[in-house]
Amino acid sequence: MSTAPLPPLTDVQARILRAMVREGAKSAGEVHTATGLSLAAVRAELTFLTGLLFSHGKQAWEAALTAYDHAAERRLGTGPDWEAALAASRALQAKGGTREDVLFFLRRAGFGKVESIKALHQLEGLPIAKGKEAVHLSAVWSDRYRADEAFHDELEAALKQLGEQE
Repeated sequence: MSTAPLPPLTDVQARILRAMVREGAKSAGEVHTATGLSLAAVRAELTFLTGLLFSHGKQAWEAALTAYDHAAERRLGTGPDWEAALAASRALQAKGGTREDVLFFLRRAGFGKVESIKALHQLEGLPIAKGKEAVHLSAVWSDRYRADEAFHDELEAALKQLGEQE
């Protein structure tokens, strides 16, 4: 068995591995049925994932799926890490912590911009649009400002181009 670290899972890979490891699917057709993914998508990932499953073992992949699930819960703001982070953010605010302090804490705890926006909404009652602006313009996320602005510009251009094609 390999001791090399497992690569991070994509959403599609996690669905396929969950079907294989936890539900016992043994063929592309069974994975397709269990996940609802197209057969083409399943086949595109299956050779790669099967090789990694055999090289690392079922227990390693079970651990990877569990880590993926926890990360997904954090992204969606539904897991225990989210509740603990929100409680800690409230405590930080109660002791005089600023919005920047809360954003810094959340980022260091591994939460992204979306969770930070959600936290500002839940902690301060800030509307989502205002929370997005506050996070985007914060000192804590200033290292992402240019890349995020470029992404927004590309997205607006693509949407404009799509509208012109109609």
